[in-house]
Amino acid sequence: MKKNVKKSSLREQQALENRWAFDMAHRLMDDAEFDQSKAFRHAYLVLELLGQLGNGVVTFEYTKKDGTLREARGTLCQRLMPQQEADAVERQARREPDYNRLDYAYWDWDKRAFRAFRADKVVRICAVSIPNYREPKHSDKIV
Repeated sequence: MKKNVKKSSLREQQALENRWAFDMAHRLMDDAEFDQSKAFRHAYLVLELLGQLGNGVVTFEYTKKDGTLREARGTLCQRLMPQQEADAVERQARREPDYNRLDYAYWDWDKRAFRAFRADKVVRICAVSIPNYREPKHSDKIV
């Protein structure tokens, strides 16, 4: 019985991801004037990027507003961000989501601050790394 529940929830998650990619592709066609094929490829690239940002530190490239290419290392994984920044992400998550947006915030690993990129400006995902992380024990001294 549990196998059916697990398969069902996996199918539901895949359906939600496909729906998100479908909506993103249509926003890209309307706002960024992508053709259909490019819009769907790009939507799945952004979906992959956002998923990887939630798991670890991702090196990716996007085009800035001034037209220059930026290589960024960032994350959305709360256990990798400073606590006060993680609290800000939680507050943001509680707001009513805006499904018509093309800009997404991420925690910049190098600059130690939030930055944002536009979904239509993402070029590629270069690398994904999940840093070694362990919860501090109560006996560990925090210096």
